[in-house]
Amino acid sequence: MVRGLVGTIGAVNWGFLMIFFMLLLWALLAVQVIQPDNRQLYANDDPEEEWCAIAFSSVFHSVVYFFQTLVAGDSWGLCAIPLVRNFPGHFWLL
Repeated sequence: MVRGLVGTIGAVNWGFLMIFFMLLLWALLAVQVIQPDNRQLYANDDPEEEWCAIAFSSVFHSVVYFFQTLVAGDSWGLCAIPLVRNFPGHFWLL
């Protein structure tokens, strides 16, 4: 039973590592592709949209955004829907 538990922990760790690297890859791509349009969309410095304005400003913020929306399932439409409405080409990335 202990051997099975240890094997499972190893599989979970490798799965977490794979998810992290996939999030990192997509975050790098999002910073390069989405950030210029995101900066244009949130140029008015509205305090309610503060997170969306900086969500793609760095790789760290982008990883946090993707973790929040994809892994935790929290607030998917908060930043994605305005971006997709104004820039439909970003739908494949969000």
